Amino acid sequence: MSSNEDQKKAPKSATPALFDVISPHYDRWSDLLSAGGIRAWHHVAVERMQLSGSLHVLDVGCGTGTVTRQIALKLGPQGRVTGLDPANGMLDVARTAPIPANAGPIQWVHGSGEQLPFGSETFDRVSAQFSLRNMGDWTKGLQEMMRVLKVGGQLTILEMVQPLTRLGIMARQGLNAITARISGPKLNPYQWLAVSLQHAPSMQELRTEAMRLGLIKLSVHQWLGDLVVLLTGVKAPAQGNLLVSNNPHAIVWGIDGSLTSLRGASWINRFIQEGSVIHLVTVLPESYHAEEIQKTDRQYWQHQHMMAENLLTAGKFQNQITVLEGEAGPTLVEFSQHVHASMIVMGNRHRNDIPAYWQESASRYVSAHSLVPVLLVPTEYGAD
Repeated sequence: MSSNEDQKKAPKSATPALFDVISPHYDRWSDLLSAGGIRAWHHVAVERMQLSGSLHVLDVGCGTGTVTRQIALKLGPQGRVTGLDPANGMLDVARTAPIPANAGPIQWVHGSGEQLPFGSETFDRVSAQFSLRNMGDWTKGLQEMMRVLKVGGQLTILEMVQPLTRLGIMARQGLNAITARISGPKLNPYQWLAVSLQHAPSMQELRTEAMRLGLIKLSVHQWLGDLVVLLTGVKAPAQGNLLVSNNPHAIVWGIDGSLTSLRGASWINRFIQEGSVIHLVTVLPESYHAEEIQKTDRQYWQHQHMMAENLLTAGKFQNQITVLEGEAGPTLVEFSQHVHASMIVMGNRHRNDIPAYWQESASRYVSAHSLVPVLLVPTEYGAD
């Protein structure tokens, strides 16, 4: 496709103009602003793409082509890489940079991630690294990337998202403080970095939308709390949407002994389809108490499970009771992946005091790290 044709297809946006201005020094400043972290994050993302010769890879929002050339080198001469970007200034830098020896051929294309100028199911791998949040409509960009990805192909998203954890929020505040101090005719556009996070998705929003579009076998890696995330997954056949294809559904219901978590039963009864598997799960902390105390504790939780099961509509679901040991949040997330759950239901106790709020709770951890949607049932009685 010619350059003129590309320009006709690319929708007008202010973002490409910003990147045209900073293209000559973009790589150097990205390295400085991330304290070198961006190189490590890109390296991990490329390694997770599972690249091998003969694959055709699309790098969406390729910028100056730093990652595109890494992909080409990883593929070798048998592979093919296409780097796409809406900013001509970025592509000018990319075209002039030398391609490593023994790397696969690279085609540079001017175009928009929200309107990819390629046919459906063209690429074996699609990658977008720190480009999704710069799109005017990131959901449209994600939809387009899924469209051009072959069934069974892998999507890789490396991005900064709106953080939910304490560490992630602190990292974002630090980034805001740094970018606010950058000034000068050629440097002001870097303040966009903080602005773009205001309309970036959260990890859970990104994950849920990817699943809705048919991405399965999701894997998530996070840095700086949950400010920087790497999400990878595989495109399923048209009927392979995880939220639709699981028959029966598998729901993980976290039972923690509170009335708050037990209220999840009314929601499950109303909205979960008949025949679904409901995993009633309690996670006990590793116990160093005497055997008699541990036995009594387990009897208590068995009673809690009986209470929860009695709240479910009789005969509607396949109920399975599981008691695990470990740290509540990570153990619930790991268990939900093991049973291929399509949703997690758990209580979210409201805490008014600031120290308790900042303490990493199980519900907050699961919300930030789960690969499937999480329903948090609120308490009606304030702090408990």
